[in-house]
This record gives sequence, structure tokens and C-alpha cells, in this order.
Amino acid sequence: FEFIINPFLVFIKTTFLFLYEQTSNYGFSIILLSLAVSLLLLPVFVFIEKAKKKNDLVKRNMQPLIDEIKRAYKGQERYYYLKTLNRQHNFSPFRAMIPILSLLIQIAFFIAAYQYLEHFEPLKGVAFGFMKDLSQPDQLFGSINILPIIMTLVNLVTAYFYTKNGDSGERKQMLIVAGIFLVLLFNLPSGLVLYWTMNNVFSFLRLFVTNR
Repeated sequence: FEFIINPFLVFIKTTFLFLYEQTSNYGFSIILLSLAVSLLLLPVFVFIEKAKKKNDLVKRNMQPLIDEIKRAYKGQERYYYLKTLNRQHNFSPFRAMIPILSLLIQIAFFIAAYQYLEHFEPLKGVAFGFMKDLSQPDQLFGSINILPIIMTLVNLVTAYFYTKNGDSGERKQMLIVAGIFLVLLFNLPSGLVLYWTMNNVFSFLRLFVTNR
């Protein structure tokens, strides 16, 4: 695990320290770090988005035949006809998992950021905006942390636009992921949540770039 994460950790550490040298502000450095990761991965995301659109187009063209097979056949016959149809159209259901790759890559960077920023002593007691201490949850309203809620709202808006013309199953998956991250990050240090929130903001902006 450390062997896999170490390259991401080196990038996070080097970039963060460089950005702090330029800004002398840890909060802005975290935001710019998230932007740097997003820009670094932009070509990968564009490739993934193109592959997804191509796969979705093939599936839409196949859908009338799929519906016809499901109406006419059951059991093993249905399975073999669908398998043959997929082979004829060079379609693999596993390609529908391609968008998950982008999330996995982002999570790898987040784990690296977590390992580095979690133990970064200079963040203790540093305020940024409404966050009184980047090494602690924001606790803007007592025990209620507002930053994870903002993060989740960004995720919900992204899910809506990303799946506006897609299937409901994909939207449901994105909503589940948004809920999971709300729970996992709710009590984490605000510096880390700021990183992931900005990552989601840049993902939302990237949505329009890849669509263009």
C-alpha cells in the first residue's frame, strides 16, 4: 500500500511546500494544491470521459435489440443472445465502470494528502476563512461542521449535471458516493475537507471542459 501511495505522497508534499513558499498562506496553498492535482489529471479525465461517451452511444444503439431479446427469451437463451449481441457490437458491460477510475485516482491523491496534512504540525491553530483551525473540524455551528455539507452540495449538483442525460442508475451511484464521503469526512480536519471540497468544485468545472 505504501509503495503505491508513495509517489502520490511525494507529489503532494513537494507541490504543497512550493505553493506555500509562493503564497505564505496554508489555506490558499491547500486550494492551489487541489487545483494542481486537477490540472495534472485533466488529460486522464478527458480520456475517460471520451471513452464513457463512446460506450454510452454503443449501448443506446443496442438498447432496442436488448429490449427485444429480453421480451422474447429467458434464462440461458437470453444470456447467450445478449452475450452474442455484446460481442457483435464490441461492447463490454465492464466499460461502464470506466468513470470509477477517475474517482479511484482522486482517492489515491486524497489518501496521500491525508497522510501528509494530518501530521503537518504547522497547520495547528491556523485559521482560514470561517475555519478557525485547519487541523480541526470547522465546527462553525457547534458540533455541526459546515464545510462537509458544502462539499456534499457540490457533489449533488455535479451528480445532477453529469447524469442529466444519462441513466438513473449512474445518478444513484453518485448520490451514494456523495453520502459516503459526507459521513467519512464529516469529522476530519477542515484542511483536508477543504482540499476535497475544492477537488469537487474543480471536478464540476471540469465537467464543462470535457463536455466541450
